[in-house]
Amino acid sequence: MSYKWASARQVSSTLNALRGNHLPYERQRILDGIPQLKHKLDSTPPSKDKLDCDLINRYFNVYHAVKTTRSITLTHRDGESHAGSGQTYREGCEPTLYCINHGRVNAWRRGGFHLMQIWECEVDPSARYVIESLAVKIKDQGWGNVGVNVAFFAVIGDYMMEVASRALQNGERRLDALDLVKEGFNFSRFMFSSFLPPGTSKVALVAMGRLKDAGHQFNYSGHSLKLGVLA
Repeated sequence: MSYKWASARQVSSTLNALRGNHLPYERQRILDGIPQLKHKLDSTPPSKDKLDCDLINRYFNVYHAVKTTRSITLTHRDGESHAGSGQTYREGCEPTLYCINHGRVNAWRRGGFHLMQIWECEVDPSARYVIESLAVKIKDQGWGNVGVNVAFFAVIGDYMMEVASRALQNGERRLDALDLVKEGFNFSRFMFSSFLPPGTSKVALVAMGRLKDAGHQFNYSGHSLKLGVLA
């Protein structure tokens, strides 16, 4: 019995014929996944009346649910605070570790900008944590497009990783405390469930930006950090 290789044209023709049977299914699967596209093709605007908002909220809450065994709260009274008299800028308190996910932290030691590690505290490196909330009481000079930026870091070995950050702009300056994470929502990452990396041995708060000179200043008066311990 002889064997004959099929030509490229025959293979292509066969594949197209087989795929043709699935085209309606593929089209509907795409439209089901992207309803906005279906409305665009049908020239009909999407309607919120057709959405089951209660079901969507249940899906949303289940997706972001994190099982914890307990919560711990760390404030400026825990760990070590590096802020000077009046909780303002102090020389020689720049973070020394390399930041693995934010080049600005590594570069801002020059160019007229400043960094100051205002607080740090040790945590159990064998435990796993999720940030439930973090509010920082910090003020700046009260003017300028963007003021002081406060960032929250996890320390892993000889490196640090930025987990959350937020800057003082006009709206934030009116707040009593600056929320970096509230009810599990990370304002800088636009996401829920911000976990500390495995092996985190220390957490720290760092003030960044123009922290002194030419009328620039900041005042840190405490914070509240709530960590959930994963089950």
